Amino acid sequence: MRFLLNSHIPVGVAKQLRRRSIEAHALSEWMDGNYRSAQDELILATANSDSRILVTYDCQTIPPLLKVLAEAGQHHAGVILVDEETIRPDDIGGLVRALERVSTESANDNWEDHVLFLASSYPTMTSNVLIGGAGAALPPTSASHLVAHDLR
Repeated sequence: MRFLLNSHIPVGVAKQLRRRSIEAHALSEWMDGNYRSAQDELILATANSDSRILVTYDCQTIPPLLKVLAEAGQHHAGVILVDEETIRPDDIGGLVRALERVSTESANDNWEDHVLFLASSYPTMTSNVLIGGAGAALPPTSASHLVAHDLR
């Protein structure tokens, strides 16, 4: 499992994940920082080519973009959406623990075109299915069951 942390996630999260032997890069350090100011669509396409799951707090523009990509038949390597109401952007430890749990529990899952809504850091996670622009909340469950949400 390989994570790409969007620009609003501190580099410290990537460093902490790497200390736990989880492959992760902040957008500012990935590909020599060439994608820091790139459009989301280009970031997703390049992350897909590099087999990286995008982790982002951008719950406003990424879900509609994923819908557009799905309707166009384009793929992504997976997306983890984080809500700042449940894991604050400055809660580095909380985000690291949540991503570590996802990595541990779903490392062998196929993440292509899957979206996980990471609603809390530990111990419970929730997911939303994003189909046709509508979100349908699912009850809390283990991370191994959260990646089966296809946007196609």
